[in-house]
Amino acid sequence: MSHLVTKLCSSPLNDLRWVLTSPNMLSSTHKLFRRVSTPSNDEINFVMKAAMQPEFAAHLGKRKSHFLGTYFEHLWLFYLKHSPRYELIASNLQVNEQGKTIGEFDIIAFDKHEQRYLHQELAIKYYLGHNKPQESETRWIGPQSVDRLDIKMGKLINQQLRLSENVVAKDVLQNLGIEQVEPQLLIKGCLFRRRQNNAPNQTYELPDYVDPEHTQATWLPFKELATQLGHEQSPHDYWKVLEKPEWLAPITLKITSIDEYDIMTTEELIIRLIHQQNTNGRALLISRLNKEKGKERSQDRLVSTEKIFAVPHCWPLPRKPSPALQATGVNK
Repeated sequence: MSHLVTKLCSSPLNDLRWVLTSPNMLSSTHKLFRRVSTPSNDEINFVMKAAMQPEFAAHLGKRKSHFLGTYFEHLWLFYLKHSPRYELIASNLQVNEQGKTIGEFDIIAFDKHEQRYLHQELAIKYYLGHNKPQESETRWIGPQSVDRLDIKMGKLINQQLRLSENVVAKDVLQNLGIEQVEPQLLIKGCLFRRRQNNAPNQTYELPDYVDPEHTQATWLPFKELATQLGHEQSPHDYWKVLEKPEWLAPITLKITSIDEYDIMTTEELIIRLIHQQNTNGRALLISRLNKEKGKERSQDRLVSTEKIFAVPHCWPLPRKPSPALQATGVNK
């Protein structure tokens, strides 16, 4: 696209605000866990003001990997460090026994409002709903078919949230002057449903631990999405395949005069989708971009108006069933 050039607008700041304000994937009332408290508006404003300082970029630069989960965790750590409500005690606190790591506390913090120590487990997750033929239950599966929501929840509830019950873990906490912690969960991300105009009769069963207000989007196989876009294509649509750091907040782009980013027309995206189909390519998270409406100089900006996961025709790949949720009381 020689006529369209884009520049990302302060994406780490947008991602921080998204982490603090987007819906939690988990229910606030489930009996098997307590959800992390939603930050107040005053907290958010206070932390966002702190993020305008050079310390924010320096903080993100200290992370040891560029995995999406690490990025998400560092954004949450910045919030805990600067929120007037919390005192951050430790992060990634390992529990070792006889030279082997038996577990790790994601976050240990002190809640000044409730006057208690917290053990927070964090995750950023994206799952696609899949209904097997002639079965009523919905499986929520990762886009690369290597992760599943029910298995993840089973591990969190059976193992990670119960780490403080371990004798060795208790010693680790006592060395910090902590006798007891309250386990809490924070999971953000998105659940994707197959586009309904391709499967109008499908309904999706949500596990009882998922908040009804969770973030939602859609998915479709490469070839079907290419066909659909060919029928509905609009000259006002642009597209971007999102790299993992861009999976959090909806992206905002500035239009300039030099090509710097892989922004595609609908025709170019269709070619990319057919290539992915023919080469058995990996799943892609794609953002539809449209010119911003209702603001001055709206023609200078593109905003994300939709996210779609495009997956291979054979998705999901088969995997063996897991007994991870036995005796937890958590449904699938």
